[in-house]
Order: sequence, then C-alpha cells, then structure tokens
Amino acid sequence: MLLFLAFISEIQGYAQLRPIARDTLSHTKRFQPGKLANNLLLQAWTSLQRPAGDTSDQAVSSLVLLTPAEEYFAPFAGRVIRHIAISRFSFDRIFTDTSSRITSTAADLATTLHKTTRAWVIRNNLFQKEGNRINPYILADNERFLRTLDYLQDARILVQPILGTDSVDLLVITKDLFSIKLTIDNDGYDAGRTRLSEENFLGMGQKIQGTILFNPVRNPELGYGFEYSKNNIGGSFANGFLSYNNIDIGRSLGFEPEASSSIIVQRPLPSPYSYYAGGLELSQNKALNAYGDTGFIPYAYNIYDFWAGYNLSLHHIMKYDATVRDRKFFSLRYYQRYFYNSPDYFGQRFDPIYNNITALLGQLTFFKQDYIKTQYLYGFGVTEDIPYGYNLSLTAGWWKQLYLERPYVGIVGDYYTTARRGSFGQYYLRAGTFFERGGRWSDAALMLGLTRYSRLFVPTPKLKIRQYFRGTYARVFNSITSEPLRINNVFGLRDFGSDSAEGNERISFRSETIFYLNKTIIGFHFAPFVFLDAALLRNVPDTYADANFYPGFGAGLRMRNENFVFGTLEFKAGVFPRNVPGQSSFKFLIASDLRYKYRSTYIHPPDIARLNTDDW
Repeated sequence: MLLFLAFISEIQGYAQLRPIARDTLSHTKRFQPGKLANNLLLQAWTSLQRPAGDTSDQAVSSLVLLTPAEEYFAPFAGRVIRHIAISRFSFDRIFTDTSSRITSTAADLATTLHKTTRAWVIRNNLFQKEGNRINPYILADNERFLRTLDYLQDARILVQPILGTDSVDLLVITKDLFSIKLTIDNDGYDAGRTRLSEENFLGMGQKIQGTILFNPVRNPELGYGFEYSKNNIGGSFANGFLSYNNIDIGRSLGFEPEASSSIIVQRPLPSPYSYYAGGLELSQNKALNAYGDTGFIPYAYNIYDFWAGYNLSLHHIMKYDATVRDRKFFSLRYYQRYFYNSPDYFGQRFDPIYNNITALLGQLTFFKQDYIKTQYLYGFGVTEDIPYGYNLSLTAGWWKQLYLERPYVGIVGDYYTTARRGSFGQYYLRAGTFFERGGRWSDAALMLGLTRYSRLFVPTPKLKIRQYFRGTYARVFNSITSEPLRINNVFGLRDFGSDSAEGNERISFRSETIFYLNKTIIGFHFAPFVFLDAALLRNVPDTYADANFYPGFGAGLRMRNENFVFGTLEFKAGVFPRNVPGQSSFKFLIASDLRYKYRSTYIHPPDIARLNTDDW
C-alpha cells in the first residue's frame, strides 16, 4: 500500500488564506507586474468561465472553462511585443488570487524545501520573443505547452496594450507544483519499494529520482535505480533522459526482471509553428534471475532507435498567411532491437517480443489541431487543453523480424471533435499490412474506435458529473509474426491481468461515470466513479456464438491535491464474473501517482499499427 510524506498530506491541512505582500517578481523596469498581474489574471479568468454567448443557468453555475485557446489573443494579432515579464508563483499560491497563499506549519516547511522555477527556465520555453508580432495561435500553443511541463500546475499569458502605439507587453504567469515526491509501495510479502524524486531540482526544469527495492527472497536483497532528466536543454526544446536500474523499472520488453541502462533524447514538435522534431534512444537490457526461478529464460538485448522529421511548407505559411493551421510533416525512423543473448526457447520461432527486429520507416503526416480550454475531464478543476481537428499519418517502409524481410504500409487517423456545450470526442483508425513476395499481404491489422466525454452536468453547486465512453473494433488477418489480440490492455478490461484470453477479432466497450465533489479535505479533491467494461474475443473462422464474452464492473474513488507533482491516488474494486486462468474474479486495488491526462500530440515517430497498446 502506498504511503507518502506525512507533511505533504498536511500541507493544506486546516490551511487559512491570508493576504501577503505581492512579490517583486522578474520584470523589466518599464513593466511592473505587481498589482497589475493579479488584476489581469482575475479579469482573464472571469472572462473564460463559460462559453461565449452562453447565458444558461447551468453554464453560469458550473463556472467551468470552455473557450477556444486563441480567443483571448485574437484582438492583439499583429501587434509588436515590446517587453515580456515573467511572474512565477510557488505551489502555495491561489492561482485565481495570487495575493493570497495557503498557510500552515506544514506548508511553511514544504516552502523551504521547494525552489520556484527560475525565470530563465520559463523564458526558454517561450515561442515568441520581444520584437516579434503577435500570432494568437502561437501564443495559445505556447500557453498550452507551458501547462504540459511536469513541474507547472498552470500557466497564463496576459497581454497589456501600450496606449498610443501598436505595441503590447506580455506577462507570463506560472504556478509551480510542489515537486518533491516520496512513495513507499509494498512489493510483495515482506518487501518494499521506496522512490524519492525531485521533479524540478533547483528550479531548473530537471528531475532527479532514486529508487530502492528491498526483498528478502531476492538475490541480491537490495536493488536500486537512478534517473536524471532535463527539460528543454539549452532552449532547444529537446529533453534528455539518463537512467540505470536493476529492478525492472526502465525499458523492459520481456517477462523476466531486467536490468536496464538508457540514454534518451526527444525533441517533440512543441507547436505547429516549429520546424523540427526527432529523437534517439540507446538502451541496454538484461534479464535477471533475481528470484531463483527454475523456469527462468535468460536473454539480453540492445535497442537503437533514431528518428527525425521536418515541417513541410511552414516557411511558405509563415511568409504569406501565418493563420493557416493545416500542416504536412515528413519523418524517417530507423529502429533496431538486437538480442545478443537470445532465448533458446524461441530459436527460429516468430515472437513479437523475443525476436530481433530491424526497421526503416518513412511517414507523411497531415494535421490540423486547435485546442479548447476546459476543466473536470481528468483534473479536479485545473485548466485542461482538449484538441479538436485531425491527424492523419501515412507510413511505408521496410521491416525485418528474425529472418523474414517485408515491405509495410499503414495508415493512422484521429479526428477530434468538440461541441459548444462542452462534450468532446475522438474517432480513430489504425490499419496496416505487410507484403510477401508475389504481392500477398500478411499480418494485416485494423482497428476502428471512438471515445466520447459528455458535457459536464451540474445538478447541484456541490456536484459535477461527467460520462466517459470508449468503443473499439479490432481484427488481425493472415497472422504470421503479429501478436494476438488481448484484453489485458487499454482496449480491453481495466485491471484484467491474464494474457490467456486472446483471439484475432476483438470488440470492446468501456464506460465510466465520474462524480466530482465540491469538497476538500486537507487540500485533496475527491471523485467517486463507477465503471462497466465488456469485451468479445473471437478466433475467426469461429462463429460469434462460439466467441468468448468477458464482462467487468466496479467502483472506486480518486483523490488528488492539484498543488503536488504527485499524481492521482485511486482506490478501486472490480468484479470479473467470467472464470479465466490467472485472473481473480474480484480485485481490490490501490494505485498511486496515476497520470490521467488527455493525450494528444501533433507528431509521432513512424511505427506500424499497434492494436494492444495506446502509444498513439
């Protein structure tokens, strides 16, 4: 069971709000944030509390953000940015009233341990600089990007016009998360795992994490891991990651405990107005027989992964019409997974995990994504950015698994929708196939799906309700090397642990109702939920009458303090009526540090269509 620092749990315990003197924050001599920062932030927040033109009682009472991200910046399009000031607030501030703070003895103690993000770190993460002309979309993208940083809870970019000129000053306001995290998990009988991390070490956007595992039946009894990462190295928007562990917490493909060391550099596409994206990964991994398993399968492998891409026609768009949001992006990827100690059991047999793989893939992506700012989707009242638009990727290349070499073509598409009153949806397609000699296709994959979030219902001022639904259909044709479809993943039943349920056709449904309570205890917000999942697995050419039906249902409680970098804590009970080997009919789970977030990115590394994972 998870425990974490007692003083963290009490930071907001019995906290009282009291005014404090506004800080003299990072600023230029000609632009003093001070009182203006607080007033502008309150005005901006109030203006975004409901959809434009919506005066319904429900919209007014819900007080929920629901507005296009660029709407606030549109009136200032084309104006020259004179100065940019940075106002940084610690985790103990109230973002809608930065003149107040959370106070308690524990909060004061935590404040002494926390280093507020440095101004130059925020400035390095800005897309527009002094002297540029405002593009509303770029500023909206930038505000959203700041909120994706692991060490920030929220961010706003506010505009102050300069009377008598076409210039403006920008005020960038950020609020930190408390970035120190300690977790203690039980890792089996008489075993424990302790992890201590600082997600924003020295306020410089860098993470240091150490993990220790003690288990008396393990050899050696003590295991450990270390990670270091740096956000936005040198203002390049590239993120670096170094790690070593011997307790199976790094890059791991096989089913045995593994030791792993990795070097990873990723440069995402932070904005549609960025030119480049890419990354590399070098990873060395080795299976460990740490528990004296007589059925242990020894293996060791390396991973070499390189990809890079370029935003086509962006120069033309920026020169003639920077408001155009449609993009074309081309990328190329080389991937190799090499077993220098291969499991003897597999020999020359095909296996999706334990075979050597070498691939060279190219991808052309067409995308247009804008964002709506809203709340109460995954968070407990913080600002969340939800995409609307499309993303379509066409992939082709060469793939070698074991001794079998084949060309590959595939398509992945996502279409994001949003409704005026606050419902959100996603429709997606994944399809691909390999070609044998003579033009015969094999290992073809197809998946169609949809995800839907209802508008937020507010039956009383103390309760908000949102409904979630996901449905998918998947099929594998002419399988040679591909893995079968399973339901122990995001496209099946939640918390279903057995991998014995499989087929080549899958139909799945997932439904969840979340109740956001307007009640806090020692700073934690609460959201009870109920869920119902179902999946149908069939082995074609069997009939549907012979297919296997797997239901699951249950309820739980999520709790989170939005001021902490620590994720959501979840208590959940689930029932699985069907008897399946390796799967208990009842489960009670306590999960910690969950990262619930609406995931959407502009660009992904080229890959084949995956039907058992949600990496897209």
